[in-house]
Amino acid sequence: MPLHLASSRGNAEIVKVLLQHGTDFHAQDQKDLTPLHLASLTWSVETVLLLIEYGAGVNAQAQAHLTPLHLASYRGNPKTIELLLQKGADVHARDRDQSTPLHMASSCGNPEPVRRLIQHGADVNAYNQRHSTPLHQALRVALSSQAPMVNVVSLLLEHGANVDVEDDEGWTPFQIASSMGQCCEITQLFSDYCVIVE
Repeated sequence: MPLHLASSRGNAEIVKVLLQHGTDFHAQDQKDLTPLHLASLTWSVETVLLLIEYGAGVNAQAQAHLTPLHLASYRGNPKTIELLLQKGADVHARDRDQSTPLHMASSCGNPEPVRRLIQHGADVNAYNQRHSTPLHQALRVALSSQAPMVNVVSLLLEHGANVDVEDDEGWTPFQIASSMGQCCEITQLFSDYCVIVE
């Protein structure tokens, strides 16, 4: 599928030629991904915009009910996220696991996608099937990979993320942060946050 291939590579010139020649931009591959889904995983905002201008559905769902916004959020691309939201993407869309784009963005380590989604009304306390919130997601990534997540965690806390909600394993974000050790920036952030809230 040439349009899928060009879109997955963010090649706006080839995408434009294919669209001008009537290639079906709604076509789905074996995973139900449209060209817009694939373009949303690239850093080519131009390719995403072209597909939208030709009528590609910003809320199309692939397998697992993933939307282009879920994929752009997973990739951590703030410009694509902003474009999709401006063109009508649903900031509250849920995948099969009931995760929102904010769950995806909270795992990428970059605070800017998180900020954009929150500015467009994303719920910082939305929970998925595992009763995991975006804050749970960010903390689990920090715990498992030592990724620099302090800015993402700070942003979620600033916007009212609940530190006491339990996931389906009984863990709260506060407990996860506490398990990181006293020297961890995130543990200090939680200590500061709890003092401010009290």
